[in-house]
Amino acid sequence: MTDPKLHATAFAVSLALLSTGQRVQAQSTSEVETRLEAGALMTSRTGTLPLNALALTPGIRYANGSMSASATGSAWLGDQHVLLGNSVASLEAYTPLLHGVRAEIKANASRLFQDPLVQNDQLDAEGRIAFMRQRGGVWLGSGVARPLRVAAVSNVNVSSGGIWTRLGPATLRGSVTSFFFTKVASRIDTLENAAVCPAHFAAPPSPGAAIMSSTDQSVSTGCRQQSRLTDVEGTVHWEHRLMEVTVRGGQRFGDKLDVTSESRQ
Repeated sequence: MTDPKLHATAFAVSLALLSTGQRVQAQSTSEVETRLEAGALMTSRTGTLPLNALALTPGIRYANGSMSASATGSAWLGDQHVLLGNSVASLEAYTPLLHGVRAEIKANASRLFQDPLVQNDQLDAEGRIAFMRQRGGVWLGSGVARPLRVAAVSNVNVSSGGIWTRLGPATLRGSVTSFFFTKVASRIDTLENAAVCPAHFAAPPSPGAAIMSSTDQSVSTGCRQQSRLTDVEGTVHWEHRLMEVTVRGGQRFGDKLDVTSESRQ
């Protein structure tokens, strides 16, 4: 029996890249920022070998009054191997502030690598309207994402909104992101012991006869299922001189056929 759990996990984690992270603030001067992050990486998954590695993540960002561009990439240094981890290239353009309102458009190309069996490449674009003040703001956006390694999903429609405020050296952000897509699955696929293509028995046309029909208009080899996921996320970012600390957490809501247990938090 086919189990698409790994593909679903890769897709679910790649959707997290579309959730709000750091918001670009209005500025009038040009700047170039480079950074190098280092940390320990420890992962484990049933059926795979545990991974313990040193993660090095260099990044570069350029921004001016009308656009910004950034790129980051991770290298995982293990005992006997080197792996290319997550990498993201982003381009964002925005209009000048007019009474505190500006329009934004953002495009990303990303590679997600969770372990050798769970990885995904993705392209996405989103447009946003932001209302900004000196110490806070709100925004609404809509866009589309295209996973490249997940055959079960073609395009994902994304709707999002959020709010942020600045309290001294700390910045608080909250966001809600909704994903809507059509998933194609085989009638024999299962996800966490549940059938991906639900079915029911129709009333038999004659005694002793029964017809199996899918509630999602399945064909003989599979079905199409419309799915919706919602991510609620909060971020606290604190900085002082040369030190920065970011705490980020969230919860994913959706049907158990669409959200694996690994991707809910």
